[in-house]
Amino acid sequence: MGTSWVDVRDVAEAHALAFIEPAVGGERIIVSAHAFKWQDLTRKIEGDKIPAGNTSYEPSKAKHIHVVADKGRQMLGLKYHSLEETTRHMLHEFKCRGWIT
Repeated sequence: MGTSWVDVRDVAEAHALAFIEPAVGGERIIVSAHAFKWQDLTRKIEGDKIPAGNTSYEPSKAKHIHVVADKGRQMLGLKYHSLEETTRHMLHEFKCRGWIT
């Protein structure tokens, strides 16, 4: 089963833009960069060190919610950070805080 992800910097930008863009008043905007599987994130961090396991994904058999996040792009002009960039930034922050070596 997959899930959605977004960089916290994109969420902050969406909030700031929503305050200054009159057209979004009263709108509900889902801020979500993309769907992903946890295996995708593991691969970004560990490369091929961890076996992939079962990477098949059959939407017709999975219980999931499809998130349409077009409003954020259209109404706020959001350009989301990539999963690679978000992962690099997250790992850098973890190292700076001494949470990982």
